[in-house]
Amino acid sequence: MTPAREKELKRYCKQVKALLPLYRKQEKQFMENFSASVKEFADANPECSLENVIENFGSPGEIVSNYLSELDTLDLCRQISLRRRMKQVISVILVLCVIASGFNAVWVYKTYLEEKDQIITEEVTVIE
Repeated sequence: MTPAREKELKRYCKQVKALLPLYRKQEKQFMENFSASVKEFADANPECSLENVIENFGSPGEIVSNYLSELDTLDLCRQISLRRRMKQVISVILVLCVIASGFNAVWVYKTYLEEKDQIITEEVTVIE
């Protein structure tokens, strides 16, 4: 298999992977099996092009659609919902950290200004 053709097949598999809404253990196993099938097909048909692979396996959208249709819909919705909640929680935590860092920076700067006035920088001696 030529490096250019191998690169095309990897890109094809990456497109399929990118369309998966979740990437759990099941999806990882599916992608390993799918990549192995594509590689076997390409090895068995040395003169095939990417179009032949797409004709045999389908477009990335069709592959993901067929895979998702075989899954339990309720479990899939629950997993996507859980993932969305986790993203929201992480986003809120990050925003709170940024706000806390801002308050900390303001407090440190005010403390610096207060302490700056208390440092003796010159001494005046009056001789009479």
